[in-house]
Amino acid sequence: MGTGHRCAGDNYIGFRFLSGTDMLYGFALLNLDTTNGVATIQKWAYNDTPDGAVHVEDITAVPEPGTAALALLGLGAGGLRAWRSRRKAER
Repeated sequence: MGTGHRCAGDNYIGFRFLSGTDMLYGFALLNLDTTNGVATIQKWAYNDTPDGAVHVEDITAVPEPGTAALALLGLGAGGLRAWRSRRKAER
């Protein structure tokens, strides 16, 4: 059995979300502190061109707070939708 420290430190994750009828893609750089149980988003970005790729090396700035809130709302809505689908399938 592993110690669970393989994910500690900086980790990139990709995400996608639906904005209207457009699929948008992005990434987040997370720092995981497994000792204290804390996850911190270091930076994140997404491409606002539908179906457009995001290249981590091209990102130099973090989006403004309004964009961040909208993206998090989209991620939350996608998670809620997936949770409801699984819950409905279990019945």
